[in-house]
Amino acid sequence: MPPSKALEFVVHVPIAYDYRFTSLRRDDIIDLLKRLYIITHGKNMVMFVMTTKDLENFTTTENDMKKGLSRFPPAEYRNVAEDLLTVSSTPKT
Repeated sequence: MPPSKALEFVVHVPIAYDYRFTSLRRDDIIDLLKRLYIITHGKNMVMFVMTTKDLENFTTTENDMKKGLSRFPPAEYRNVAEDLLTVSSTPKT
């Protein structure tokens, strides 16, 4: 979790620009999004954990999209501990 922005998160949208949010219910929102993603896609939503001051450098803006730029996080920030589905495809409780 980002140290000074623990309430901040980004929803990456592959075919559009990203959405950056701050919420006191961040963890509840992320948990719900992960569960809905499994229902609609049958697989885990890819989760990244950043330790930077904020998530600006990892948020693709509308202007970035127009320029063909992406600020998608590098693969080394992928956090499989956030996965709800395990290898046996049983959701974590």
